[in-house]
Amino acid sequence: GPAGSPNGVKFYNLDNEPDLWSNGNKGATHPEVHPAKPTCLEIKNKGVTMSYVVKNIDPNAQMLGPVSYGFAGYLNFQGASDWDTVKGTRPWFISYYLDEMRSTSNYVERRLLDALDVHWYPEAQDNAGHRILDNISTPEMYNARMQAPRTLWDTGYISPNETYPDGEVSWINKWYFAQYLPLIPRLKADIAQYYPDTNLAITEYAYGPDGDSQHWSTGIATADVLGIFGKYGVYIATYWGGGNYVDAAFKIYRNYNGNHSTFGDVNVVASMSDKVNSSIYASEFNGHTCEMHLIVINKSQVSSITGTFNITSSQNFNSGRVWKFDNASPTISETTAVGTITNNSFTYTIPATTVCHIVLQADPPYWDSDGDCHVNNIDLGAFAINWLDPYDAVAFASFAKQWGM
Repeated sequence: GPAGSPNGVKFYNLDNEPDLWSNGNKGATHPEVHPAKPTCLEIKNKGVTMSYVVKNIDPNAQMLGPVSYGFAGYLNFQGASDWDTVKGTRPWFISYYLDEMRSTSNYVERRLLDALDVHWYPEAQDNAGHRILDNISTPEMYNARMQAPRTLWDTGYISPNETYPDGEVSWINKWYFAQYLPLIPRLKADIAQYYPDTNLAITEYAYGPDGDSQHWSTGIATADVLGIFGKYGVYIATYWGGGNYVDAAFKIYRNYNGNHSTFGDVNVVASMSDKVNSSIYASEFNGHTCEMHLIVINKSQVSSITGTFNITSSQNFNSGRVWKFDNASPTISETTAVGTITNNSFTYTIPATTVCHIVLQADPPYWDSDGDCHVNNIDLGAFAINWLDPYDAVAFASFAKQWGM
């Protein structure tokens, strides 16, 4: 059915990894169907035609493209023969594609691209040259997997040298870091410049080998990546593959207590002092500020972290329950609760290689009748029914003070 119906098709990929259709080597995906390497102009024109046809039938359908396989595709469409001819002043293929889709959309007076869509399989390696997607089990590989998400956001995570010894080992980082990484801010900047209001989709990604035999480091990296996607406003993200630890990473956000309780839907600004060994993501639910959710990750393989948490909020949080998974098991379980919270500050110890979901709770204001932690018109209605017959001036003054009247 149409995109607006309950079971309708809402999203259309304009294709799948067209930069690999035929590239002159064994990695080509469709050499029989498309013997020649595709060109930049070809993929743009085919995307325009397909999007126009789909939107003629279903105007609310959302089109995703170009669905590039990886960094070399982003760069010059895998060495497309016409790249030097068509690029103009646009620095890489991503810029070209967005700019061309924007100009064509303006010409036909219809948005033809709703989301810039790329695939992201990190090229990060351990010190022995093994890629993090390889089924290798060593402490060096575990660390490489858990650090790899920083390439998505961290401007300081450059190629290793004497100044930055913890930088990622990868051919991308070594040769192209200064201009094109970290990835998400760069893609967002291109969108803002070349086709504003386009969403960002990452419709394939993975941070370790596939299957239930995968290592806990894949789960920790995936939990980190999910937090990054939320924090930086990725519109759609779909994991390629799965396994017990990837499942745990999703469940720590989407079903941490087994009752389908979830991380919040409103981002709360959160930062950490040690980005090498820790990550933190925070949220609340829209209109409900009595509850704050924290995803906190300890990536150290050897040491626990005793973190000091300082919260700036109009609410006074007074308790916190905690769920976690760790290097011993992908099964999520409730663990030690948060201790004393004083003036919205507390300490909590997170064991090595552990992901925690902390749920902080505050008491609702006295006149909050519906439990959303706000005194508003809904509460005014309840107040009017329960307290104004007969009129109670003291109660009304108290209510007005909490409401900020």
